[in-house]
Parts: sequence; structure tokens; C-alpha cells
Amino acid sequence: MKIAIAKNGDVVSEHFGHAKEFLVVNVENQKEISREIAIPPEGEHIPGAMPR
Repeated sequence: MKIAIAKNGDVVSEHFGHAKEFLVVNVENQKEISREIAIPPEGEHIPGAMPR
């Protein structure tokens, strides 16, 4: 299972859609297997804009 945690620097983001990066943790059998930082592409989500 992969768990994504929205973050802004070292702080958990209050809004998933406005996060500057995500900590993605891969968990199997209740143990952490790996973790990586994923950065969303720019321009895909504009704060305050309605989805199309």
C-alpha cells in the first residue's frame, strides 16, 4: 500500500491540493518498505480554481 502525505517543507500541508511536495511511503505487512518525495507538476492545479 502507498500512503501519500502532503507537505510544505518539513510541515504537513493543511490542503492536499496546495502541497508543494508529497512524502510517499510504501508499506507492506505493516512495515515501511520505502519512502520517496514526489513533486507535483506545475500548472496542473491553481489554488482557488475550480476543476474542469
